[in-house]
Amino acid sequence: MNDKIIGFSDLGPATSKSVAELYAIYLDPAYIGKGIGSSLFRICVATAKQRGFQRMTLTVLSANFPARMFYEHMQGRALPETEIEINTGGTRAKVIAYEWPDLSAVRTEGRTPDSRFS
Repeated sequence: MNDKIIGFSDLGPATSKSVAELYAIYLDPAYIGKGIGSSLFRICVATAKQRGFQRMTLTVLSANFPARMFYEHMQGRALPETEIEINTGGTRAKVIAYEWPDLSAVRTEGRTPDSRFS
């Protein structure tokens, strides 16, 4: 078996006790479209539900259109009023927040119908 890491996700509490934050989700580009990204996301949602969180948020670079399409496909809602500019190691970039206001309505099983966003 190949022990190569092809992706990961990281989830924890946000500023509110009832809100989870998806800190990171990453997938090796060679594995995009195989359902792994969707699985990582669904595991995060299931974990958040198990821990008693009712909502979930994340922040993504505004210019990261493939990620934004993925999050929207996963039922995330972009919050345009949250788009802000940040400094990252001397570079300026805009980020935007996404939310899932009701985790009980988010699927945690199966594969998404459109594997382009997996």
